[in-house]
Amino acid sequence: MKNISFRLFVLTMGILFFCILNLPAQGKINVKAGAGFPELLNIGGLYAFHQSQIGGSIGYGGHSVFSLTGDYFYHFGRLSDLSARKVWYSRWSFSYIKEKNEYELFKT
Repeated sequence: MKNISFRLFVLTMGILFFCILNLPAQGKINVKAGAGFPELLNIGGLYAFHQSQIGGSIGYGGHSVFSLTGDYFYHFGRLSDLSARKVWYSRWSFSYIKEKNEYELFKT
């Protein structure tokens, strides 16, 4: 079961990574996917309002490792030539990582 869920997760991440969608009716909602630390292989979303964005993601890093991340973006500076969002931003993030093996349980 774990092997099937991992393959499904990797397939979903691959599809999202290579697809570029333009959904003008959904201008305030952003879907994101990525890989890194502490987010691991992750998928999530952001909701935009005024010059701020708030959202979160869930990540997968193997059989017994997962992460949850909450994000807040505040955009400032000059306006972009291509959108109403300002070009510079500050990001505040909170991450939770849980790793479990047969001997230990790590929560960070």
